[in-house]
Parts: sequence; structure tokens; C-alpha cells
Amino acid sequence: MALAIAHGRTTWRLVRFATELARPDVDVIVTFSAGVTAAKRATGVIPIVMATSQDPLRTGFVASLARPGGNLAGITFLTDELSGKRLELLKETMPGVSRVAILWEPAHVDNELKGMLAVAPALGLHLQSVEIPRPARADEVERAVRAALEARAEALVLAPGGFTIPNRRRLIDLAVRNRLPVFSAWKIFSDEGAVLTYGPTLETARRVGYYVDRILKGARPADLPIEQPRTFELVINLKAARQLGLDVPQPLLARADRVIR
Repeated sequence: MALAIAHGRTTWRLVRFATELARPDVDVIVTFSAGVTAAKRATGVIPIVMATSQDPLRTGFVASLARPGGNLAGITFLTDELSGKRLELLKETMPGVSRVAILWEPAHVDNELKGMLAVAPALGLHLQSVEIPRPARADEVERAVRAALEARAEALVLAPGGFTIPNRRRLIDLAVRNRLPVFSAWKIFSDEGAVLTYGPTLETARRVGYYVDRILKGARPADLPIEQPRTFELVINLKAARQLGLDVPQPLLARADRVIR
């Protein structure tokens, strides 16, 4: 058995890595986020197991979610749909907010900007896009938070990606020092001081192992339905909210799966 994992940081590296992995002795390629596109380009034969926030149907990766066809199977995190919900929760947390900055990475396929732009007008919100270039400079954390402040943002959304995840503590610390509440998708951001996070639980990502096991036991990717998240987690960091002078509505606290006090 040979298992290859494709996970890189830039498009040209991903394409190169995927091409190197697509060897005759490889039984399964496991890939995340932007690596899905690279893996599909590299092979139409070797089974690919993915974990991505993209809509695989809209991107043309699969024929349908129920019967994907081809050599791709796995899970999607539904970023577009959930990003709008996260913005609604932000507005519920801060009813008077009108200006929100979103820090995102154009080179990262799993960004949240599109989904938030679709719901922002109905919520009375003006979104300020703050882009992270790739490769990011060492001072990008300071520049990004400064850009949000210069845009007079009242809250900052961190879209998970190759820059924001490893730099989440520095980003949140700097934002909080400037009285800027942070919101995001994964609970690891709340653990570092984000006021609220909402997204699939980590159990969703662990389903990758299920697909690898099925394929290695003889299942065809074409016959394995693409899974969508089954469980979601709303985490509220009440300690961080109070430090910023935010009064989280009681009905919202009652709906939280976890409250950090």
C-alpha cells in the first residue's frame, strides 16, 4: 500500500508535488484545500481523497454529491454557506456594528469573502477586504490589522488559511490590543481569544480516514458520496468579549456549544 499526501502553500509547488505523487505505485492521494485542484490535474486514475471548503459540484470536481464519478471522494466544509451564517452571528453579537473587515488569502481557495458579500447588505454591514499576499512578508500581521483599523472596522473576521491559522495568536493579540473583536470559523481561534467561532467540528476532518480505508478495501471513489458536515460547533469566548466591553446577548449564549469564561 502506498499513501501520498499533497499539501503545499503555493500553486506551482502544489502542481509539482501532485505530479511527483501521481506514481503508479501510489494507491491513494490525500489532499486538502488548494491541493485538490492540483491532484485532479495530475491524475484522473489514482483515487483522490479530499477535505476542502470548496463546493466540489460547483467547481466541477464531481458529477454529483451522491455519485461523484471519476476518481475523487471525500468531504466538503461548506465554506460559502457557513460564512454567511458566521456574519449573522457576528451581527447578533454586536447589533450596532456597521463596518467589518475580513482578512483573507486570495491564493487560498477556501476563503469566506464571497459568502459574506452575499449576506452583508441585508445585515446592514459594509465589508472591508484585507488581502494577505502570497508569499506573505514577516510584517504581514501588523500590516493586516493596521489596514482593518484604518478602514474604521469595528470587528475583524479571520478566514482560516495558510497564513491566518499559524499566525492566529499574533493576529488576535494585536487586534485585541487595538480593541478590535475577532470572529472566525474554527474553535482554535476562540481558544486564542476570538470572541466567537462557528463551523464544523474536527470530527468532520477525521472522516478522511474513513474514505481512505474504504478505497484501500476495494471501494471505487466514483461510488462514495461526498460528505458534508454533520455537526457544527458554536464557541463563545465570554472572557474575551468582556475584556472588549461586549455584552453577548443571553439567547446567543444559550445556543453556544461551548462558552469560555
